[in-house]
Amino acid sequence: MRDDDDDRLDLSALAPSSAAYERLVQRTLHRARATPPPMVRWSTRLLAASVLVMLVAGVLAWLPHREGDGDREGLTTDTLSQWALSGQVPQNVDLGSFGVAP
Repeated sequence: MRDDDDDRLDLSALAPSSAAYERLVQRTLHRARATPPPMVRWSTRLLAASVLVMLVAGVLAWLPHREGDGDREGLTTDTLSQWALSGQVPQNVDLGSFGVAP
């Protein structure tokens, strides 16, 4: 293998000068720091809203629930399930208040 300087290619014209490269990097950084893209702005707002909804749902889950209100007093899902399985509903119960068509 010969070591001739004539065989080497000069690629320095293809490489940007260090000053030009530094300007390119600084412009890119300036644009990146100037304003976040719309997707980032909306995603942070949506994340904050979803956290708020989750916190409200969590607090509501820990609050005590009312057992009944008037006509539904004492009716539980177990009772309704037993009525549905047996096919027998007491005469004094109005299923229309539960959203069931007569």
